[in-house]
Amino acid sequence: MINMIRASAIAALASTALLAGAPASAAYVLETATAVPGGSGDYPIYTDATIGNGDGTDGASNFIGATFALTGSPVSALQVGANVDAYGSGQVFAEVVSVASLSSLPAVTGGNLIAWLQSNNLGEASLSAPTVAGDASTVISFSTALAAGNYALIFGSGLYGTTGEINLTSGNSTIGSPNIFSSLTGDSFQAESDTGIRIFAAPVPLPAALPLIASGLLAGVGFLRRRRPALS
Repeated sequence: MINMIRASAIAALASTALLAGAPASAAYVLETATAVPGGSGDYPIYTDATIGNGDGTDGASNFIGATFALTGSPVSALQVGANVDAYGSGQVFAEVVSVASLSSLPAVTGGNLIAWLQSNNLGEASLSAPTVAGDASTVISFSTALAAGNYALIFGSGLYGTTGEINLTSGNSTIGSPNIFSSLTGDSFQAESDTGIRIFAAPVPLPAALPLIASGLLAGVGFLRRRRPALS
C-alpha cells in the first residue's frame, strides 16, 4: 500500500512540476511587426508628473496602441508587449478596451482620455521598463474572459499605480497593415503613420499539465478510499 501511495504522490508532483514550467505557446492575435535589432526608441510612453496633475487629465501623457481581433473560444489571459530600447524607468501599464472594428480608433467620449480609459478598461497589467533593448512583455488576466470581437491594446502611464516611462522602437519589419494609433498630450487618438512599431499579444493557454495534476490527485484519493478499513 505504501508503494502505491508513493507512486500516486510522485505522479502528482511530476504533474505539478510541469505546471510550473513555461506555458504552451500560442499564435499571436496581434503582431504589428517583427523585431529588427538596433531599432531606435522614437515613441515614448510617459506621464509628466511635473505638469498639472501628472495623470494625463491635463494633456501631459503619451499613449500608443494597436487593434486586434479575437475569434473562437474566449480568452482569459493575454501575454502582451512591445519592442523597446533600454531607456526608461519604473512601470507603465498595458490595457485592453473594446473597439468597433479592426480599422477603428478607440472612440474616446467625454473629453477626458484618462476617465475614458478607466471606465472602458477590460483588463490591465503593469509592464516594467527593461534594462536591455528588446521585447518587453507582461500578462493581462481578465476577470471576465474576452469573447470573440475587436479590441485594442493600449500602453500608457499615470494610471493603475504606474508613473514610469519606456520607449517603443521604430524601424521594425511591418507585418501586413496594422492599425496603430497614439495620443500625444491630448484627449483623443489619432492614426499613427509609422507602422514599424512592434506591438504584440498572444493568448496564454491553459497549461497542458493541468489535467495530469487532476488525474494524479484523483487517483491517489480514490486509492486511499478503497483501502479505508471497514468499521467494526
